[in-house]
Amino acid sequence: MRAYDPIQRLAAREAVRFVGTVGDVMTHVCRSNIRVLDAFIGREVRSEFDLIGLIQDVAKSSRGKEVKKAVAKHTLEVSSALRILEPVPLGSAHQKKYSIGDAGRVVNAMKSHPAWNEDREAAVMRRPMFESNGDYLLQALSALQNTGADVDQSISEFTRLVKDLASAKLQEIPRGHGLGWDVYVQELKNRQSWVGEISFASDEGNKRPTLESLKREKKEREIQLTYPVGDSTEQGGADKNSKTFQHHFNRARSWLSELGLIARSKGGGKLTVEGERILDYFTNKSPNPGPIRIPPSASLLADAFRLPKHSIESAWGVVVDDCYWEEGIFDLEPYGNYEPHEDEFLEKFDWAFEKVRIHPVSEASVSTVRQVLYLAFLWEQRPLRPQQLDSNIEYIFERHARKFGKGMNRQGRAAFVFKKNFN
Repeated sequence: MRAYDPIQRLAAREAVRFVGTVGDVMTHVCRSNIRVLDAFIGREVRSEFDLIGLIQDVAKSSRGKEVKKAVAKHTLEVSSALRILEPVPLGSAHQKKYSIGDAGRVVNAMKSHPAWNEDREAAVMRRPMFESNGDYLLQALSALQNTGADVDQSISEFTRLVKDLASAKLQEIPRGHGLGWDVYVQELKNRQSWVGEISFASDEGNKRPTLESLKREKKEREIQLTYPVGDSTEQGGADKNSKTFQHHFNRARSWLSELGLIARSKGGGKLTVEGERILDYFTNKSPNPGPIRIPPSASLLADAFRLPKHSIESAWGVVVDDCYWEEGIFDLEPYGNYEPHEDEFLEKFDWAFEKVRIHPVSEASVSTVRQVLYLAFLWEQRPLRPQQLDSNIEYIFERHARKFGKGMNRQGRAAFVFKKNFN
């Protein structure tokens, strides 16, 4: 097992996928993930056994009832997908271990901020939830907006959108040359085939879908959708698939409720003002036809295929980077413009680095430091716009090069920041 395979990481994170598995904890997700980090106080690595026990304790205190070991174990997979935790590579299958992921380091940093309170839990979880499962959160928002309180209609609409999403994401991949692109495309096919829309014969496994095959798949999809969710017909496979979609719709609806983007009701749910704003943002940022969707992240595309930003924008219509998330996840309209003094920003930058750095190697992800800076200024009600934040960070590396430096990852991308002088 490789410590870091960019193509596999891209496929795992950016393909149409469902976070976790059926059976994970679906309520109090923000609280559960944040509490898991308590186990890492003073430690960089914890065993799966320890974390499972903690999740069971948190679930019992939050919901007042026990959760099975298998459920807690599946919840760890969700935490890993959210990048709250990071599996330690090359570990034993019997002694699986986890370290703190990038999103987990952001959470830990913001827990030490003076403005932290329980209401902030949803704020720090908003970006990791959308980064890991945004495609499905957006389909759930769209379904609820289109169908209102009728939960059966909402699930049917969600199912239709997700099935359309699978084809749309596959079609927009640019034509690449080389084994890497073939591996990536095949990984997407393998992960998407379960929706019942994409079914490739073995001799077509390495080919791109043709117009005829896509038309055939669309017709098959329309036939499947004539059977409503929960319909106990002879099509046992379709019914099983419907139950799976229902589970994932329920998960998405629960997450959206915790994030304050929908108001739950007995029949279904209604989008809040903030939910409408976020749906509008991603709709406008999704220029290609079909369901609203989030393209692959620019950093992973750069690692896997050395794609520059102009090539990414040409293929997907938008570049998914830190600015992309900062502009959409939080509403800055109520605030004015703020320009921090150089000393103030340097002090805040130093604070953010110390809060998120990996102590054994004394470095931190550039994106993680940036996320903490963005949230810190926002919580102090003097937020920095993304472009403004860019220029201030670059100024730190230019003006204070004796103190901070940027390091390259194995793929040659500036990915982490290190501190040169700890005095």
